[in-house]
Amino acid sequence: MKKGMIRTSLATFIFTIMLLSLGCGGPQNTNTTQIPNSNAAESNSAETAALAGACSGNDVNVKKTKVEELIQKKIDADPDLERQYTKVFKFQVVTEPGIAPQSLHVYLAGGIGNVGSKYPFHDLIQAVKAIHKIKCVSKVIFVPFDAIPFPATTTFVRPPGFEWFGCENPNIPCPGGVCAPACLIGSGNSNGSNSNSNSGSNTNSNSNSNSNSNSNSEKPK
Repeated sequence: MKKGMIRTSLATFIFTIMLLSLGCGGPQNTNTTQIPNSNAAESNSAETAALAGACSGNDVNVKKTKVEELIQKKIDADPDLERQYTKVFKFQVVTEPGIAPQSLHVYLAGGIGNVGSKYPFHDLIQAVKAIHKIKCVSKVIFVPFDAIPFPATTTFVRPPGFEWFGCENPNIPCPGGVCAPACLIGSGNSNGSNSNSNSGSNTNSNSNSNSNSNSNSEKPK
């Protein structure tokens, strides 16, 4: 009898410990997974605020300074980007050409290499993409390594390159990095219209000659 009671008490005690361990184990795992997520969310919100702050205000020269600092900070925070900066790639931020510039152009020169499975170029472009706005950075131009730096004067002809630019609706991207409601029609179409008119006149002259020959043949001999 005593042995049965001891077995029952022991089984109850073990079962109670199992319940307590299961009850305490769940929340601990949940907390460990939530902490990194909250840290990542805070980091993303801080970066988003910095990106928004770089494009705030109406002074294009203040924006220029903020954008330069933002890109440099992104490079300094990534060892792979920092290792390649000035040796493999460079950047330059300038105001758009014209007397009263309203936006900025970012020149990226050279190239950026992947490091194993890491893609530093993708990380840098994500930062530039966030400030690629009509009234902030309206163009990103990719040029050869030796194309920059160049003097940011209105009289200097800037180096050409592959342009990544944005247009505001209803404008659309057109050749030469221009935004317009409709792209200009090339000279090829005007030549086409001339060829059509010529073919029409030729057709009319042929029809006249045919009608004359037919009328002459129908006259009685």
